[in-house]
Amino acid sequence: MLLQGLNWSAFAAIWVYAVVLLRGSGLSYSQAGLVISLANILAVFAQQGLSAWADRAAVDSSAKAAAGLVSLGATAALLFLLAGFGGKALAGVCFCLIGVAIIGVQPFLNAAAMEQVQQGLALNYGLARGIGSVSYAAFSALAGVILGRFGGSGLVATYIFLSLAVLLALAAFSAGAGRTVSVRQPGEPLSGAALLRRNPQFCWFLASSVLLYAAHMMAITYMDAIVGRAGGTEAELGLAVAVGAAAEFPAMALLQRIRRRFSAKQILLFSAVSFAVKLLCLAAAVSMTWVYLASLLQLAAYSLFTGMSVYYVTDVVDPANQAKGQALCSGASTVGAVLGNYAGGMLLEHLSVGKTMLFGALLAGAGAVLLTRCFNGSTAPSKV
Repeated sequence: MLLQGLNWSAFAAIWVYAVVLLRGSGLSYSQAGLVISLANILAVFAQQGLSAWADRAAVDSSAKAAAGLVSLGATAALLFLLAGFGGKALAGVCFCLIGVAIIGVQPFLNAAAMEQVQQGLALNYGLARGIGSVSYAAFSALAGVILGRFGGSGLVATYIFLSLAVLLALAAFSAGAGRTVSVRQPGEPLSGAALLRRNPQFCWFLASSVLLYAAHMMAITYMDAIVGRAGGTEAELGLAVAVGAAAEFPAMALLQRIRRRFSAKQILLFSAVSFAVKLLCLAAAVSMTWVYLASLLQLAAYSLFTGMSVYYVTDVVDPANQAKGQALCSGASTVGAVLGNYAGGMLLEHLSVGKTMLFGALLAGAGAVLLTRCFNGSTAPSKV
């Protein structure tokens, strides 16, 4: 739980304000956007390479991969800080590396947690991930205070400190797990392509994830345009974001109980439909009441889907390929985020906010349809 909280606090400390920090190094908005997009793409490739190694190495390899990525991010941030924010080229390279680290680490934290769950370690992943969401929301606000008082250098130093705390938490987690788990579960480690060929249900799930995350990011990234259309202020924009972040916690914290009552198919389909309903609410939002209502739907949409996705991968991917499965799942969400950001920006240049959100709702609906192909007809609660 501490590990997820620290990791998402570190994410909020550096990545939420990445554009601000890059602008402080002289980059334009378009250049900053290019750096962030490149970091997302490189993170996907890094995840696939590290996951291939993790599935073939020792049992704690997922935790080691996570530690390596966190160390990479902290080192790049330290270089950026010591260089006094350097020039454009140095800032771009450092933030690409930080992005690879901060985006790439999550599937390995998930895989490490699921390894312990499969071996019988008492671990409530949903609650831990919920604490991560609350930490992200709280530290996003705190990071703004740090930025205002100490400038960009204070924010980068905070990220380095939090990264060191994550490394300590990872060491403690691995030490505790080591007393329970001594061997990796048997199975044949596969390449990403081979894993997908053997598991068509998982392919449909990844395709669905791309569409759902694209729809999600169209709403999240362009929330300022949505709030502006509804007549809201900057303060109300912050409140809408906070409402959405706070709404994530209950569903994630109760995910263990929800999974005992409902099947993976029921939970994931419900969350996918909730994505579409949320986008429809935003498409119809002519007042802040509708925006707040849509933000509350984060409880049923993003939080349930994100938490349940980790368990779904554990259910459908064999133990020897868990790191690769989690990395592919994270890669699908990253691809969806990039596509959603790009499509949302392009549509807003030519269409109204309402029509843009309606397009997002159609994407979410298509994702829900694809999701029906991810199951073999079982309606039993998840086995993990």
